[in-house]
Amino acid sequence: MSRWKSTLLAACLASGCGGAPVRYVAPDYRSRCPPRVALLPFENESVDLVGPEMLRRMVQARLMEHGYEALPLELVDEKLRGLGGGEAGALARLEPGRVAKALEVGGLFYGTVEEFTMQNVGFVARRSVRLRVRFVEAPGGERLWEDTGKGSTGTLTLDKKAAQRIFLEGLLERGVESLFRTPLMPESKAAVQDLFSRLPRR
Repeated sequence: MSRWKSTLLAACLASGCGGAPVRYVAPDYRSRCPPRVALLPFENESVDLVGPEMLRRMVQARLMEHGYEALPLELVDEKLRGLGGGEAGALARLEPGRVAKALEVGGLFYGTVEEFTMQNVGFVARRSVRLRVRFVEAPGGERLWEDTGKGSTGTLTLDKKAAQRIFLEGLLERGVESLFRTPLMPESKAAVQDLFSRLPRR
């Protein structure tokens, strides 16, 4: 394969990596971190409809493992519907103090699924998940912590037979994940692990 084709394929694998991730932790985080928190519905900048809720459940589980007293997701969603903020997009119109008061918590975790991508064109196969989470203190909404987690896998080949195999394996993997509603599970786990490697424990 010609050099320009090789360069193009490499660019395809690298695409979607985005800019530098936002990373912040308040200097006085531990003294200000509220004991009771809520994880709100995630904003979705991807085209996948299953990934955001799956990632939210994964983040909720890790929050509790980290020692955070996180309100059950079902209760959070129920109370948000009463505020008119049941959808992630509607949350942006609600002040953090109002949301925290309704949920009876001292802190709110906001999440955005920035990328949830599966590309399979034979010569190039790429799977990538990128999730940004922000933790704010109520009632003022001051940022305590913000970070981005990413998990990705990719394969690049110039061999036609290998490309056919990669393409078929990708179709099979996607079919199984769709059946069990667990799209991009390995990459999602890696993204959440990456994210929580920098969240202070309670």
